This record gives sequence, structure tokens and C-alpha cells, in this order.
Amino acid sequence: MKSLSTKLVLSALGFALLAGPAVAQQPADQYPADQYKVVIRGQIVGADPDAQIRTQLTREWDSRYGE
Repeated sequence: MKSLSTKLVLSALGFALLAGPAVAQQPADQYPADQYKVVIRGQIVGADPDAQIRTQLTREWDSRYGE
């Protein structure tokens, strides 16, 4: 019985040590804000996490101010 409880404790400790870094990592949805910025000629014209919206921002900027 002692052997089983020792194995159980060591297994739990090993799992905790291996799972610790995975739990501490930054969530995937928290990327740097620079990734979402739309920059045209050095000027930030908008930002959005959706790639289609960023494309739309670029097109609208180009149609208004030409490029």
C-alpha cells in the first residue's frame, strides 16, 4: 500500500512540474497589438484583429487618399 501511495504522490508531483509551464504561458488570443495595425506610408490608419477588416481599412484609405 505504501508503494502505491508513493507512486501516486510522485506521479502527481511530476505532472504538476510538467504542466506548470504550459499553464503559465500567455493565451493565444493575446498577441502584440502591432500585429493588428494597418500602417500606410508610416501612418497608423487603424487596427483590428480580423484580417478582412484590415484589408477593408487599407482599401478605404487608398480610395480616399490615393496611392
